[in-house]
Amino acid sequence: MRDSDSLPDTLPSLLRRSVQGYGNAPAIATMAGTITYRQIAERSARLAKVLLLLGVTKGTHVGVLAGNTVFWIQSLFACARVGAVMVPMSTLAAPPELTHILRHSDCHTLLAARHFLGRDYGETIAHALPALSKLDASSDRRLLRFREAPFLRSIWLDDVDGLPWANSITELLSSSDADPALDSEFLDEIESEVSPSDDAVIIYTSGSTALPKAAIHTHGPMARHVRVVADAQLARSGERVLCLLPMFWVGGITMLLEVFVKGGCIVLPDGVSVRSVVDTLREVGADVVHGWLPQRRAIRDLMEAEGLDVSGIRNIQDERLPDGSLKQQNQIPNSLGMTESFGPHGALPVGSVLPDHRRGAYAPSFGGFERRVVDPVTGDVLPPSHAGELQIRGGSLMRSYHKRERSTAFTPDGFFPTQDLVRIEPDGYMYFEGRTGDMLKTKGANVSRLEVEEALRKVPGVAEAFVCGLPDSEAGQLVVAAATPVAGNQLTESSIKAALRGLLAPYKIPTHIVLIGSEDMLWTATGKIRVSEMTQFIGEKLEGLRAGHPRPPSNAGRR
Repeated sequence: MRDSDSLPDTLPSLLRRSVQGYGNAPAIATMAGTITYRQIAERSARLAKVLLLLGVTKGTHVGVLAGNTVFWIQSLFACARVGAVMVPMSTLAAPPELTHILRHSDCHTLLAARHFLGRDYGETIAHALPALSKLDASSDRRLLRFREAPFLRSIWLDDVDGLPWANSITELLSSSDADPALDSEFLDEIESEVSPSDDAVIIYTSGSTALPKAAIHTHGPMARHVRVVADAQLARSGERVLCLLPMFWVGGITMLLEVFVKGGCIVLPDGVSVRSVVDTLREVGADVVHGWLPQRRAIRDLMEAEGLDVSGIRNIQDERLPDGSLKQQNQIPNSLGMTESFGPHGALPVGSVLPDHRRGAYAPSFGGFERRVVDPVTGDVLPPSHAGELQIRGGSLMRSYHKRERSTAFTPDGFFPTQDLVRIEPDGYMYFEGRTGDMLKTKGANVSRLEVEEALRKVPGVAEAFVCGLPDSEAGQLVVAAATPVAGNQLTESSIKAALRGLLAPYKIPTHIVLIGSEDMLWTATGKIRVSEMTQFIGEKLEGLRAGHPRPPSNAGRR
């Protein structure tokens, strides 16, 4: 093993170094108590051994469906320690999305929590895989054969009550010592063959097509990048960090690993509601809260309403300049990142203040990333201060997309086109101008407008649909839509949203849906939607509705 290495180059070595440095310090804190670094290493070793018993080995794809829990963290390191590739699955995924991910990811073993935030994932899995209902008592639940997910061999849940097709994780863990040959020394030998170049995770993110893309990240870039990001996002070692970002998305998993690098403690609330977060802060405490601005504002409001002190919690308390004055939002450096870059590709240290002439800017690149701006039409590289599409290379950039040739995602010289429109000044500071193509970004999550349009067209009574993003100061973009009803059908915005709940994850459901006549759908002569004009039209219509003056349903002169 590489215990002498000073810096981790794989996830197992990252965990090993954390245990060596912080062994009995708390690594995870919940309302139920704390778990030390040594204990999470022991728990992940136990799960790693039973994965080996299931035939999971280096390169095997293991799906994990769970929220921000001790189980999720345990599963991440267990997969990493045997060289398996973890596939985090969104707890927001509707059954059709889960079906696609299970098949597309080549998932061999699925580990899942039965319940999270009031949802029963036994039901979700059953709807995603209807063939499960055909299994009987004689079926081998450890050797599944489904056409919908041909590589899937077994499904394991922490609660199997009423699920004849499910295997019990509790029973599985009880067999961790069933094979005497799978002792700690054997696991050490397996870990020693996990290489920085090996695939570690496949993270799904909505793309510019109707189906989500799957970014493959390898051990080395992940382990190295979180060291760099930790220095920018955590003020000191040992901080207690309450993270509201889901770990099945890149923001949550990077924050978890940053905390482990710094010997801190990740604080896991029982839920994501403001009430549960405030209760956790009161009982467990935290030095910093990571989440979206609206979440943090709501937490602060409730804490202040209940007379709780917010002065010691970063990102909740007011940020101040050295002279004691309040720091303005445009003085705080922005950081831009994405699933494909495994987090931010630029950041400044905690507490940094933007120069007056760079207010509102994004931080310069770091962590080995290269940035360039190109003309989105010609691909020509543009000089500084010119707006165009951002391309990035190096750093913790993904290896590729799963099941896509590298040439379809990267330029011949290895740059990744981000679809972000930016301008970069000579000193490296960057300004965000918008997005190209069909990708929308709302509250940090990517949403394919084509995917949402496809779901809208499946709603009974919807004849045609258009989806776009409108600027929003807090969310970045709001997902909004226009729908034309089938003649004689009495659709409402609420009825359409209700139907979409069975087809899309909640964050993909449009915030506003306006009903328009077929004559208001703007087409080109070749039968394509005029995206910019339709976006403007929907924005104007929503403004009119808010003002109490609905825009007349006509587009005369606009074709």
